[in-house]
Amino acid sequence: MVPFFVLLAVSGASGFCDAEACVTSPAARTEVSAEVGILSTGYQHGTGALADSFGFAGAAARLRHEKLSWLLVEVAADGLAPLSRDGSHAGGAGVARLGYAGSKFAFGLGVNAHVDDTPIPASVLPSFALTYRPGPVAVTLGILDRPVGPLAHLTLEVGSYGIGYAAPLGFDAFARFRLTRTAALHLGVFGYQAFGAFSLGGSVALVLGEGSVFQFGGDR
Repeated sequence: MVPFFVLLAVSGASGFCDAEACVTSPAARTEVSAEVGILSTGYQHGTGALADSFGFAGAAARLRHEKLSWLLVEVAADGLAPLSRDGSHAGGAGVARLGYAGSKFAFGLGVNAHVDDTPIPASVLPSFALTYRPGPVAVTLGILDRPVGPLAHLTLEVGSYGIGYAAPLGFDAFARFRLTRTAALHLGVFGYQAFGAFSLGGSVALVLGEGSVFQFGGDR
């Protein structure tokens, strides 16, 4: 399996945002999503580079209780399978977080777990996510906040588009397109390099929400 810390995937777990209605709460929605994508990752050496390609698929949910509206629950999982028979290993990863959702910010703290069929088959690390949304522009800081992703990222969202810095050297970008009142399509691309290792890929996700969840307009 490719080393966990170089895996990068853009999650489809973010909701659709109507720029005219992105007003208040950064987590005032309940949503589920499903994604598929391709990830190429490897490392550079003196005479060239070695790379592996994987297909991945997963699902995510972001939940708020009807009465305990401040309580935020986030879960997500991805499975990866090699696209070639060159010794690469299949694996999976998941995150689970509990947190607080306020009128302008939300945060969650939990775990990021990874399993595969290599000699070191499992790891469990902390996961953290923080979003600040004073209006139609939002900033998100994440540390191991995706099932497969960078060690840390800082992302700026403006309406239905976003671009972010992935530590220590990389980027990710996304765009969301409304399909219906309660459904959106999330497209993401990324690139990432660290300690001589690199990854490049993208994903497409279908996001389904409840009511006007894609408008960030509070509990309406």
